Amino acid sequence: MTGAKSRELDHIWEERQALLLAWLPAVEPFVLPEATHLLQLQNPREMAEGLGAFFARHPISASSANRG
Repeated sequence: MTGAKSRELDHIWEERQALLLAWLPAVEPFVLPEATHLLQLQNPREMAEGLGAFFARHPISASSANRG
């Protein structure tokens, strides 16, 4: 997860996301519009919607939550 405007601050954020996507091919990238690295403060509505959509696609069951 990264903010669409994070690149404006420093290209390291784009590079880190690319590395994580290469290392963890099963992850889902998420770029939040109108935000830098303070995602939840700069665009809270779309951040919550993105997280809600992710958890709707990947629900946590009681059995998976109890694996510690």
